[in-house]
Amino acid sequence: MRPFLCLLLLCVVPSVAAQLSPSKQVPASLQPWVEWALHGETQARCPLLYRQHTERRCAWPGRLVLALTNDGGRFEQGWQLDDAASIPLPGDREHWPQGVTVNGEPAALTEHKGRPALFLPAGEHRVAGHWQWARLPVSLQLDAGTGLLALSLNGRDIAAPELDQRGRLWPARRDLAQTPAANTLDINVYRHIDDDIPLRVNTRIELSVAGEPRELLLGPALLEHHIPLTLNSPLPARLEPDGRLRIQARPGRWQLQLASRHPGEVGALTLPVIPAPWPEEEVWAVQAYPTLRLAEITGPPARDASQSGLPPEWQSLPAFRMIPGSTMNFRVLRRGNPESEPAQLALRRELWLDFDGGGYTLQDEFTGTLGHHARLSTPLALGRVSVNGEPRLVTELEQGQPGVELRPGTLSLMADSRLGHHTGTLPAVGWDLTVQRLSSRLHLPPGWSLLAAFGMDNTPHTWLQRWTLLDLFLVLIAAVAAFRLWGWHWGLLTLLTLGLIWHQPSGLGPPRWVWLHLLAACALLKVLPVGRLRHWVAGYRLLALSVLTLIAVPFMVDELRTALYPQLARPGAVAPAAVAGSPRQAKTEAEAVADEMMSLADAPVREPLPRLDPNALVQTGPGLPDWQWRSVEFDWNGSVTPQQQLRLVLLSPTINTLLNLLRVALLCLLVLRMAGVSVGRGKGLYWQQKLWSWLPALLVLPLLALPQQARAEFPPAELLAELKTRLLAPPECLPQCALTSEMTLTATPQWLTLALEIHTQTGMAIPLPAQRDSWQPQRVRLNDRPARGLWRNAEGVLHLPLPAGIHHIELSGPLPPQSRLQLPLPLPPKRVSARLDGWRLQGLNDNGVPEGRLQLTRLDADGRPDNTGLKPGALPAFAQLSRTLQLGLDWRVDYQLVRQNGLEQALRLDIPLLPGESVLTDGIRVVDGKAQISLAAGQRQLSWQSALDRAGTLTLEAPATQGWTETWRLNASPIWHISSRGLASVHPRGSPLPEWRPWPSERLTLAITRPAAVPGQTLTLDASTLRVQPGKHATDAHLELILRSSQGGLHTLQLPEGAELQSVAINGRNLPLRLSERTLTLPVSPGTQNVRVHWRQAPGIGTLFTTPQGQLNVDSVNHRLELTLGQDRWVLFAGGPRLGPAVLFWSLVAITLLLAAGLARLPLTPLRFHHWLLLGLGLTQIPLWMAATVVLWLVALGLRQRWQHQQAGAWFNLAQIGLVLLTLVALGYLFTAIQQGLLGLPDMQIAGNGSYGNHLSWYQDRSGGSLPTGWVLSVPLLVYRLLMLGWALWLAFALLGWLRWGWQGFTRGGLWRPLQLMKARQADKEPGKTPKAPE
Repeated sequence: MRPFLCLLLLCVVPSVAAQLSPSKQVPASLQPWVEWALHGETQARCPLLYRQHTERRCAWPGRLVLALTNDGGRFEQGWQLDDAASIPLPGDREHWPQGVTVNGEPAALTEHKGRPALFLPAGEHRVAGHWQWARLPVSLQLDAGTGLLALSLNGRDIAAPELDQRGRLWPARRDLAQTPAANTLDINVYRHIDDDIPLRVNTRIELSVAGEPRELLLGPALLEHHIPLTLNSPLPARLEPDGRLRIQARPGRWQLQLASRHPGEVGALTLPVIPAPWPEEEVWAVQAYPTLRLAEITGPPARDASQSGLPPEWQSLPAFRMIPGSTMNFRVLRRGNPESEPAQLALRRELWLDFDGGGYTLQDEFTGTLGHHARLSTPLALGRVSVNGEPRLVTELEQGQPGVELRPGTLSLMADSRLGHHTGTLPAVGWDLTVQRLSSRLHLPPGWSLLAAFGMDNTPHTWLQRWTLLDLFLVLIAAVAAFRLWGWHWGLLTLLTLGLIWHQPSGLGPPRWVWLHLLAACALLKVLPVGRLRHWVAGYRLLALSVLTLIAVPFMVDELRTALYPQLARPGAVAPAAVAGSPRQAKTEAEAVADEMMSLADAPVREPLPRLDPNALVQTGPGLPDWQWRSVEFDWNGSVTPQQQLRLVLLSPTINTLLNLLRVALLCLLVLRMAGVSVGRGKGLYWQQKLWSWLPALLVLPLLALPQQARAEFPPAELLAELKTRLLAPPECLPQCALTSEMTLTATPQWLTLALEIHTQTGMAIPLPAQRDSWQPQRVRLNDRPARGLWRNAEGVLHLPLPAGIHHIELSGPLPPQSRLQLPLPLPPKRVSARLDGWRLQGLNDNGVPEGRLQLTRLDADGRPDNTGLKPGALPAFAQLSRTLQLGLDWRVDYQLVRQNGLEQALRLDIPLLPGESVLTDGIRVVDGKAQISLAAGQRQLSWQSALDRAGTLTLEAPATQGWTETWRLNASPIWHISSRGLASVHPRGSPLPEWRPWPSERLTLAITRPAAVPGQTLTLDASTLRVQPGKHATDAHLELILRSSQGGLHTLQLPEGAELQSVAINGRNLPLRLSERTLTLPVSPGTQNVRVHWRQAPGIGTLFTTPQGQLNVDSVNHRLELTLGQDRWVLFAGGPRLGPAVLFWSLVAITLLLAAGLARLPLTPLRFHHWLLLGLGLTQIPLWMAATVVLWLVALGLRQRWQHQQAGAWFNLAQIGLVLLTLVALGYLFTAIQQGLLGLPDMQIAGNGSYGNHLSWYQDRSGGSLPTGWVLSVPLLVYRLLMLGWALWLAFALLGWLRWGWQGFTRGGLWRPLQLMKARQADKEPGKTPKAPE
């Protein structure tokens, strides 16, 4: 039994020692992977649309040629495709094209949404086909994106084909061969009710006129009490004073738009009886604005909007059928938005447990939108808050919790806080609001572990939650099996052992399934008789035991190392993590920006408010740890309320150390029991079942387990993802990737030509100055060649794809027969030159720079504007006024007046001012408390600003006028707490400010208070690093501080006694500062400061050295201490903050003691305990495998001396050769150990937090006003050299005796056997031959 235990120590302990030792230019190489990275992104080859980052267009139609007759027609069109796509063909189900060819070859058609289509690959294609019909269709469906159209009817070219917005062609109306029809008139009326403030009605009148040109008088077109706003008509038209429309009509289909408004609040709309030819019914579509008012519509019957003939843009609205005399009633259910949408916020929380377990540091990140006013409060010790990247003052109301004032809109809030006591119960949210999503991450320091967590929806990765039913089944089965085999005490031990190790992620992982194999083998060995089957079962048991050893040894080593040195649980230093949300510069309250409206609760009226608060200083917070160790994620499904809690069961470092030691002890006992060792009364440990004789060999297997090398892939997936991102990234020039350098406009009475010079920096589709409802070119040429692809978007604007470069584009086409024509400029040219004949051009300044749209006005023979048409009448002027209250430290009111109609006329309004308001803008005259505002003809809007006296109450009242409506907005700084009463607010989408939309004479009252600032620190020490370099006579210390201040001022430090200040630098600038009785005074500015202090002090290095201790006079986080010793020191011990270096050499010494004790009990060698101990101590300075080779050499010599090799044959010679080689290698390794000891530096196996050799590093997460200190026990290197010299001399004398003993064993029974011995054996097997006697 004793030799077995010795061999177990011999093989297992070296493994333990090994584990405790520290150990868009694509590069040429990536170009072959471009197609791979862009797999599935075929549209990347297509040009981007102008000013678009992601929208691309791959199919570009060319000129569509249509030749239609009364019995059929044909078409031909070119297509340029940058990617495979399905293209629409002209026609529909009633007029399906026949004989379609692509590039002269027959093509197979498909149907898409009732229309013919073709699927074509990338490239240029020519598509042609024909139709047959009984008569010319009234309309023919074309692709709405077709840019150019050439139409002929019965052999006649049509200069201006009639094409509507849906892409329908109306050929029959332009057939000049048809006979004139009689005078007929068809009218359809649709109204769009815009339930805004004021309520607007957009009336669309569709006319179908046939016969002779004539004047029509229709209506009245206005509803009762409505005031006209605008009239848009392609025909000469005028609105008469009685509301009737006078129109000079001519044959064709025409659309007129008449907009009107109601001056007050509307409860009902009635359609009056209108004489013929007005239609007998109308269709009304209602656009509701629930944020303004929520109303129920009663009265008229509802209709299906898609079947009512409404314009497409109105078909998504509720539609109603109105007949003369019918009334549409609005029953108001709610005004404004008093109960606004709940906050849609997500909370991401980071929690750091203090190293000593005394509390938590929290960082909360809120993202989402706030639909209403809010004050966000928390019971936590709130330290710092930033909103949308700006620091925010933490305040509190009377007897309230600390919090911040927020405003509606997009929110990105970062908050740092402390929970100053360690408790197992934490608030899940910790704020007084419900969040829609919540996720948290708990950071555990070294030595701590999370046993279980409760209160979240998704199961976290804790020890308790990792258990499954299968795990419980396997553990219970193993325990029951051990109970039935060896008794209840072994069953209980098995249950306890497996329960403790089953989910412990140490080493290669805990042994699990192998227990069942061992238990099954042990059970079979108890019942099987002696024989071959029992022999094989014993071998199977031996194999399972070897697998158990391979798994258990690394597991136990990792458990022991973690128990002794928790900081080595993860190799390397603490990973610094950027402090998210750190302000780029802390700001005072005077720089806080407005963001949100506050509570709607009533508040008392106060006296005039002060402008400044000397106590309102933005807090800098407690500082965030920047360490990362082990972390656990917590997630919740759905919303989480403030009442929900999170319960944590944490295990402290002391408990974890005890558990680790208990796991190792229990696992050793269970492994020995599986190996056949039992415990009996009076016997102690004894061998119960023998294993095969070669069992010790399997224990060497853990020494052969080497980690597999990871195989790198080329290129990595991350690199391919980055390549794809860069290839698909939009051009850097966006949104200014194209410009029109110059445009030349040539206009004759009948023809218009536009010559453009366009510069593009990348391939892009640019918009052209041609729109469906203004002017259509007949020809488009690109660089003196016909353009091959033109596409029209939903707004009717032509787009042309261009590569990078300079391009010359020419558009030409006939002018419509109207007196005025507006040209849109989607890509405004830098300069416009014009050559005009019969036209006047407006919209250019004196330098030829366009100012919006260009307008061409036709001139008569005398050179004056052609006014032969019907002159429109003047409509009542109307404007929209917005008042924005800017409530910061100073109060002001921003006004913006926007004219809604009548741009050609001057406008004058008297705007009443608020109490205490004074106009600041020059040119605004104030008479009797009213600002006199004037807008000249052509001036659309005007802005001005006023100052406002601060007061506890503000009252706004909408004037009773029909000249304008008002909108009130509030932009209040978070230093104010505001409540409102009266009119309910609305929160429009896309605007962070609340607003009010009053009817005339409605009032709003605002009560304004100023919350008190929460006392808090205004100077935070985010990180500190002390680097110490002791010499023989003095010590140099470099202290680096990262300070964050919100108010600036002076901050003092106390240096150690005897310190001599060398230099002080702040943000890289050296300052001439001096010490005053150990006190160093630093000037601190608002913001982040990087301070470096260098001093020198005596004495230098000694046997016991402690780092200098200074006074920072402020609590700090993230303190790092680095101590660098000279190469002439031998480090023996080190100590300091918990996360620091560990001198593993002494663990190696302890293991060497165990090895020496075990090897001394082996009868194979003459070495005793002190021999093995001294040999092992010297071999600690060379790699483990070298030391193991020396031990193996000595054991091999002992085995050679005891070897009975008479029947070994030729294997004897091979063994002798191997032993010689092993001797030479072992002697070489011993010489290496002597050389390393006498010439090299001692390897003390120092590891932990990035420490190595003579460089020691500590980390402290939180510290008080004093700097943490570390210490080191070291001696001169000469001591190490002398000790190694003594060891080398001892080894030399001892080696002589060992070699003498080894030679005796090596020569025992002979040195070599001749090869004739093999021949003699062959002769012995052959009959009639007598083998020779051996020599």
